[in-house]
Amino acid sequence: GSGTRVRAGDPLLTLDSSELRSRSLQAAQRAETAERQLERLQSSDAALFQQSVGQMEAQVRLLQQRIRSLEQSETSLQQQKVAIDELNGKGFVSSSTARDLSERIRDVERTRLNSEQQLSQARLAIVSATRDRTALLERARVESEAAASELEATRLLIERSLIAAPSDGLVESIVAKPGELLQAGSVVARLVPEELPSLVVAYIPDRDRGFLEVGSPVWLEVAQLPSNEFGTMRGRVTRIAGGFAGPEEIRTVLGAQAQLPDASFRLEIALEDDARTRRLLSKLR
Repeated sequence: GSGTRVRAGDPLLTLDSSELRSRSLQAAQRAETAERQLERLQSSDAALFQQSVGQMEAQVRLLQQRIRSLEQSETSLQQQKVAIDELNGKGFVSSSTARDLSERIRDVERTRLNSEQQLSQARLAIVSATRDRTALLERARVESEAAASELEATRLLIERSLIAAPSDGLVESIVAKPGELLQAGSVVARLVPEELPSLVVAYIPDRDRGFLEVGSPVWLEVAQLPSNEFGTMRGRVTRIAGGFAGPEEIRTVLGAQAQLPDASFRLEIALEDDARTRRLLSKLR
């Protein structure tokens, strides 16, 4: 509560994470299911796939042997036909014998063509099965990785539901009330750090950007402390953002209601460690 001294990492308040925990449980179940499916595909199903492909490859080899045998038979019959046709022309064999041989040649040719078609189909089946398994494995791998990422994301959100002190200091006030619905960037607590800050974040309008560069000296006025009475703090620019600051960034740094009238750049300024700076900062504690 207010007035409590805390150390960096001490819990300040906890956001309601019941919905996140329910999502985390569902994500854990999906991740487990996806992981089991991937493991099954990579182990037991792999053996079945190899067995199936082995059978198809054996069929390919058998068809190749059959085709070679049929080609040899066809060549032999063609040679016989040449001799039979010559004998038939001389009247030594009947025309029916020549016709029967021609029919046998056509039968062998039809059988060979049919076997070649079966061979093409068998080879295509191997390619198709391999492609389908590769796609199935990749889909299972993607689903497993997505489920694991979702689980990690919900767990990270649950961890972030515990808002801890960023540094040692004194709790000035707890702004958020129990049961209050918070928007992104809302201030939930105010902590006065024990150590004096050494870095200041400020915003300058686009029209003034050309007057500053990294290393430029700057003088800072504190709105709550009139400079004619308390003076200014000195510092040096250590970083200038490459683009305009967005509304979300401005609200996060300056508060949920903060708005800047013009397009602005973010500056990071290292404060000089001198008596004037320490005196001004002590007034802000």
